[in-house]
Amino acid sequence: MRLIEAEGRLKIRGREWRREMRREIQMVFQDPFGAFNPRMKVSDIVSEGLRVHEPRLDKETVRQRVAEVLRQVGLPEDASERYPHEFFRRPEAAARRRPRP
Repeated sequence: MRLIEAEGRLKIRGREWRREMRREIQMVFQDPFGAFNPRMKVSDIVSEGLRVHEPRLDKETVRQRVAEVLRQVGLPEDASERYPHEFFRRPEAAARRRPRP
């Protein structure tokens, strides 16, 4: 995969991109197996950015913010205590479990 050359200005929600906006943006990876640490719970993964950019938040506020994010993407609050592999199945693993004719 290569990055493409681009010119111009980037606008996000109608505002021109500035370096200070990094705190408002988070990368969303498309490959869950490569993007998530399998030893971290969902709550730890989701809260990682908060802990970096807003280190003064108390644990309860972080927990509430994680719960809100999970609600926004349609996951129940108890999903925060699950591990990434509990949400996905690798196609090759599923194929191995299929009974052979």
